[in-house]
Amino acid sequence: MPTSPPRLTKPLPPSARGVLRRKQEDPSLWVFMALFCISTLLFLVPSLHLEHLLGIEQQWWIDALQHILFYLFFCIVLFKLIPFQKRNLSFFLFIFTISVFFEAMQTLFYDTPYSYADTASNLVGISTGFLFYGYLHRRKQRTRKRR
Repeated sequence: MPTSPPRLTKPLPPSARGVLRRKQEDPSLWVFMALFCISTLLFLVPSLHLEHLLGIEQQWWIDALQHILFYLFFCIVLFKLIPFQKRNLSFFLFIFTISVFFEAMQTLFYDTPYSYADTASNLVGISTGFLFYGYLHRRKQRTRKRR
């Protein structure tokens, strides 16, 4: 009776096993999709903007602050949801492309001119998110080294 040849595959490294286990246990894809849908609503429907909800006069700095804070929060949530994602230029450009997509969709749906100020505010928020999360990550690593 012939025997089967031995398997030549290597076991998965511990980091890959954690990723596979995370995919089975963690609903991060659903959280990401929910975050994407909520952000789509917030950015595409002008009546849901903060100044409209609060009934205050629209000023450029309030709009810029909203964009900066949203993309700061968006980046931090993405880094928490996708911890194995490297914080590199391609991921930065991916998030920035999403922000440009939202601005373009506003132009198409509501017949408003494209806002370069909003795009610049998005860029500042994304950059701040990357810097802030990088700072937190380095700080966490330093405290681990001290122990």
